[in-house]
This record gives sequence, structure tokens and C-alpha cells, in this order.
Amino acid sequence: MKRLANPKWALLLENISREERGDIFMAVLKYPDAECSSAVWPFIKAELDEDDIKYKAKCERLATNRLARWGEQNSSDIKQTLSEIGQKSDAIANSKTNNTNTIEQSKAIQSRANDMLQKLSNSFSPLRTPKYHIDNEFSLPEIIKRNTDLFPLFKEFTPEQLEKGQMSLIRKCMGQDKTMAQIIGWIKHEGKFT
Repeated sequence: MKRLANPKWALLLENISREERGDIFMAVLKYPDAECSSAVWPFIKAELDEDDIKYKAKCERLATNRLARWGEQNSSDIKQTLSEIGQKSDAIANSKTNNTNTIEQSKAIQSRANDMLQKLSNSFSPLRTPKYHIDNEFSLPEIIKRNTDLFPLFKEFTPEQLEKGQMSLIRKCMGQDKTMAQIIGWIKHEGKFT
């Protein structure tokens, strides 16, 4: 996690020696694994602790949202359904004596399989606007190459604008998910600054 220095700290650090400032700086860099003997450190550490709690809460919230968006919350139901289908299929194969039971079991399996397919189709709806995860592997040329229907959307930009927009997007939006409309808006915005 990146640590940002709070401008308010300047007031705290104003009347202490350079050595103490250096100790505090190293303690901030090594936080939470380092301590400092300076009288100012408890105030800075309290703020770092608070930021750390907020950051962890944000990470958990983003992870939960990502799981919900991709339908992984239903994965345990799907795994259970697949397991039941496998068990019932084995039971049908092993029981050849009673045809009526076999037909009923087959209908139950078909119904359960249809339910599972419905859950999957709801999770991966084509109506959902796809989002692209921004990380060091993010590449506009690769996205355009894989989705040739997107090519006309990018004709208005020069290669330099695309590269500049992509680099800015990676630098400023690392770890976020963006729709194609958001990405294009970002490139238009960043292209104004040459």
C-alpha cells in the first residue's frame, strides 16, 4: 500500500532535529513493522493506523463487489448442483431395474441442470456492460485486437493519444475496473494535456 505524507505533519516535524525526522520517515516507510522513539510518532502512527483500517475496509468492499459482479457468490450452489447431478447420474446408471424411478430421476436431473444454467446465464448476462481491470497488463491495442467491433470507437485518436491515455489510466486508476465508455472518456480528457 502506498503511504502519502500528510501536510499537517510539517507542523509536528517543524521543531525537531533532522535525525528525528529521518527516524520518523523510516518508521513511516516500514510501518507497521517499525517503531520510533520520537514524541511526535504516536500522532503520526495513529493517523497511519486509521488509514490502514480504511484501506483494508475498501479492499474488502471491492473484493465483495467483484465477487458479486462475476457471480461467484453462486459458485457453491453450482458446485453442489454439479455434485448432485454426478451422484444421480451414477445412481441412474447403476439402477436398471425400475424404469419409472429412472425416468423420474432423469427429469429431476434435467430440472436441476436447467436451474443451474439459468443461474449461470443470469451471472454472465450479455446485457451487462463489460468492464476492464486496470493493471500493469492492461493494453488498449490488445483489447481492440480481441474486439474488432471496438476499432471504430478509437479512430478519432492518434496512436500517441492512445498511448498517453493508456499510461495515464494505468498510473492513476491502478486496480480499478472501467467500462469502455469510461476508458474512451479518459483518453479524451487526457488528450487535452499535451
